[in-house]
Amino acid sequence: MYEVRCTLYNGNVLEVIGYHALAAVAYGLFLAMLLRLTRPAYLSFRRRKSGYGVVFNSVTGKPVSMAIVSLSTLGGRTFRTAPTDKEGRYNLVAPKGDYIVEVRKKGFSFPTKILSKSRNDSAYDNILCAKHIIVTDHGSITVNIPIDPEGGKRKKNWFKIKVLRSKRMQDLVSFAAPVAAVGLAYLLSDFWIVWPLLGLYFAALVARFLDFKPAPPPYGTVRDADTKSRLDKVMVRIFDQKNGKLLETQVTSQKGRYAFVVKKGKYRLLVQKQGYRSVIINFPEVEDDYHLLAKDVFLHRKER
Repeated sequence: MYEVRCTLYNGNVLEVIGYHALAAVAYGLFLAMLLRLTRPAYLSFRRRKSGYGVVFNSVTGKPVSMAIVSLSTLGGRTFRTAPTDKEGRYNLVAPKGDYIVEVRKKGFSFPTKILSKSRNDSAYDNILCAKHIIVTDHGSITVNIPIDPEGGKRKKNWFKIKVLRSKRMQDLVSFAAPVAAVGLAYLLSDFWIVWPLLGLYFAALVARFLDFKPAPPPYGTVRDADTKSRLDKVMVRIFDQKNGKLLETQVTSQKGRYAFVVKKGKYRLLVQKQGYRSVIINFPEVEDDYHLLAKDVFLHRKER
């Protein structure tokens, strides 16, 4: 750094400007690279808080759209079915119990063989590598499901899967990147331009998380309006608001949970429990298919 100072202060103005410009470009590119390297960890964090499950390619890690995810009872009866959207997301709800999951997509196979024994090599958490799934409470199923492309071989993408897509590596990079940014800024402290760039880098990190809004819980909870305690064995019915047709009935779990997945339309919920006043909730317009319809409900006791 002493030699750099000598060059800067003994040279002419153009040389000084040139050195600062070079430092600004090099440091800016370095910060841009750090933002790019930490983006997978940020996306992984968003997925964990999204309230959805994702079907993804076990080799490339990319979401798979228009895959059909179905949930069946152990007896073979199909219980729920849902397609994935363009981001590979699906939404299924089920009460407590044991189920069989099937994923169908042309050119892919399930369950995965590529990630069956190497879950830590994936950037996705909460991975389902087998057909059997146990639902511990009523609500939306949010497991991430890898499916294998036909002819896909893990060895051909060893570096990408083991390093770039490794969750451990992504976590390490996400923690090391800010340290590296500050460390290089300190080494280049003679160039004042690096400090505004460092400020912009941290502003970009903050903007990432301010822009993110965690999804609500993938279920609704029914509670006592006075004690706020959860109520089990509450009858929750959903009706088509247009023709009044009963579509489905659920009974809340021990934790007071319920959840419905609906298509576009207008709906009405009727919530009932003995000893409490009934509650009717209208949903005037659901604009998306396979929408999770679940809202916290507070029931008031009947006056004796």
